[in-house]
Amino acid sequence: MSLANQFSFVFFSISGILLLFFLLRSRRASWRVTLSASGAAVALAVALFFLLRPGLSDVSSAQAARTIVGNGKPTLIEFFSNYCIGCMAAQPAVDALITDIQTVFPDAINVLRIDIHTDFGRELRDIYGFSYTPEFILFNPQGQETWRSHAPPNLNDIRRLIPTDSLMSSP
Repeated sequence: MSLANQFSFVFFSISGILLLFFLLRSRRASWRVTLSASGAAVALAVALFFLLRPGLSDVSSAQAARTIVGNGKPTLIEFFSNYCIGCMAAQPAVDALITDIQTVFPDAINVLRIDIHTDFGRELRDIYGFSYTPEFILFNPQGQETWRSHAPPNLNDIRRLIPTDSLMSSP
């Protein structure tokens, strides 16, 4: 696992706050201004973390995830870290994709989001063999991997990668 990737938000936030602090001190800003600006930067980083983080996993065990992957429906899994800038940046696109999937293919495709910092998330990361997040894996109805990327698929990718007979619920 790449710590720089998994905890990139933390690293960049701390680096940015320290850079701001030292920049203000080097420009001879008063302590009041330096501490106020640094405090505001900390508050902004905390607010962004809570506003942008992907959230919680959709399942509570590796076995539950593996059961869903093999339940006869295509499955899209997003592996994420709540501390990863790439995961936070992809979040709006992932939310829109999930809404589109639920609208266009109601009940035809399983979608799972799994936090890799949980025990079962680490177990699944080892099973599916990846180091960087976000990681998106699409499985066919038989549970075989058909596609993998660090960027979320779009609906056309899903239509192209999943057999039409698996999407019976789609219009």
